[in-house]
Amino acid sequence: MNAVAAGISLAVNVPLNLLLIPGMGIAGAALASTVSYSVTAAVTLAVFLRVSGNRWFDTIVIKREDLIVYGGMFSRVATRFQSAIGRSPSK
Repeated sequence: MNAVAAGISLAVNVPLNLLLIPGMGIAGAALASTVSYSVTAAVTLAVFLRVSGNRWFDTIVIKREDLIVYGGMFSRVATRFQSAIGRSPSK
């Protein structure tokens, strides 16, 4: 899949660069890259959703449960970091 995504990115980026850079300069190159990355992200997301069976909403939107999991992970990392530098975590 990574090779396909890279190929899609290349197929979108090069023609857009050829079209946009002469008239817009570096802003055209930035726009071409942005469009290319966006198309690649959309294709990769579509493939992931098809393979995983997940719904796009559940994949894209951050839910309360996700924040709880991330908070716990952050807390564990902070505790390990503070132990590594020899300080006890503040509460």
